[in-house]
Amino acid sequence: MEGIDLKHYHDEEFDHHLLIETYVGHDKTDSKEELMKMPQQKLFEVLSSGTVKGETLIDLTIAPTFSHLLVTADFFKEIFILDSSDSSLKETEKWLNKEPGAVDWSHAAHLSCEIKGVR
Repeated sequence: MEGIDLKHYHDEEFDHHLLIETYVGHDKTDSKEELMKMPQQKLFEVLSSGTVKGETLIDLTIAPTFSHLLVTADFFKEIFILDSSDSSLKETEKWLNKEPGAVDWSHAAHLSCEIKGVR
């Protein structure tokens, strides 16, 4: 019986920075803002209602887009991000460590504060 070839997920070639800038980047277009605002708003409504409770959140993120987690941070003590791509996790770590060339998520943070009513 022959072994099964592993799938190639384009970890090396995939440009996560370009993906983020294309779909949810800091240049405000209506579609980019809506792609971030609606999920954050709905998530905040659900969490604020008390329907979902707990200390730990496990997020199954597909790309290095985590703006929705900015809303959840006030509701959970621990958030674990599970991702299928090492390069995606590296992009997120670059932002967390404030490394040069990291994606600018300040617009997502401002939007999250707006949704939560924080100034």
